[in-house]
Amino acid sequence: SWQIAPILRKVVSSEKLALESSIHLSAIVDHAAEGIATVNDKFQIETFNENAAKTFGYSPAAVIGKNINELMAESSGLRNSQDVMNLLYADNENDIFKRNIEVLAKKKNGKTFPLEMSATSMNIDNKKKYVLIMRDISERKIAEEKLLESENRFRLAFDSAATGIALVALDGRWLKVNPALCRITGYSMGEMLKMRYQDISLPDDIKVSDAKIELLKNGSINSAELDKRYIRKDGAIIWVIVSIALVRDKAGVPLYTVAQIQEVTDKKKEAEELSYQAYYYALTVLVNRNQLEQGLDKS
Repeated sequence: SWQIAPILRKVVSSEKLALESSIHLSAIVDHAAEGIATVNDKFQIETFNENAAKTFGYSPAAVIGKNINELMAESSGLRNSQDVMNLLYADNENDIFKRNIEVLAKKKNGKTFPLEMSATSMNIDNKKKYVLIMRDISERKIAEEKLLESENRFRLAFDSAATGIALVALDGRWLKVNPALCRITGYSMGEMLKMRYQDISLPDDIKVSDAKIELLKNGSINSAELDKRYIRKDGAIIWVIVSIALVRDKAGVPLYTVAQIQEVTDKKKEAEELSYQAYYYALTVLVNRNQLEQGLDKS
C-alpha cells in the first residue's frame, strides 16, 4: 500500500478539510514518495508534486494546465483522459479509492515507461476534482522479468533433468516432483503429490531419512546423502541415492527440503555380485589351499 493513500483517505472523507487550503496536506504531498497530481473535471492538471515532476521530467509549473492524457504514451491505447478515468473507475465511482492500474506513460524526452496509478475523486466548491497517485514501476518490472526468466530457467532445468528432483515438505509430503522422479517411482505426478516420501520408503530406511532431516533442521549439517530403498508402484524394491539440502526463509526458519534422487539399483546389484564373487573366490582359494596342504602332509 502506498504511504500517502491513508492520509488522503482521511482528508477526502472529512468535511472540515479542503485539499486546496490544507497547509499540512500540501507539505505531505510535496514530500511524498509517490507522484501526486490533481486534475479538474476536464482532466487538466492543477497541481503536480515534486516526485511527479521528477518521474515525468518536467518542472511542476510546466505541466499545469496540460491534459493528463498528454502524459500517456500513444501506444498505451488510451485515446483521451476519459479512458484513463474509465480504467480507474471501471466498476463504479462510489468508493473513494479505486484499484491500481498500469498504463504506459511518457516522459518529457519522449521515453515511455510503465506507470502504476490510482485515483480518488471529490467535490470541491461543487466541482469535480481527481487526485492521482502515480509511481514509476520500471525497476519493479525489470525485477519481475528477471524473476520470471529465472523461474523459467529453473522450471526447464527441473523438468528436463535426467535425475529425479523434488521439493519435499518437512512432514514428508511431495510438494513438487519432476518427470524423472515419476519414472523412477512409477507413479504419476498427480499421484506423487498426494503422497509422502514415507509412503514409498522401506520402514527401516524412514528412520535414517528422518534422522538426517533433523540434523539439517538443527543446523548440525548443511546437506546429507544416503542410500535407501523405494517401493515402486509395481511393488519392485529399488535402490536410490538421495541428496538432501534444506531451504530456510530469511529468518532462518526451515521451509522445505530439496532432494536429488538417482536410481542405482543396477549398480547396487553389480556391486553385490562383485562382492559375492570376490568372497566366493577367496573362499575357494582358501579351501583349495587347505586341501593341498592336507595332501602334502599325508604324502
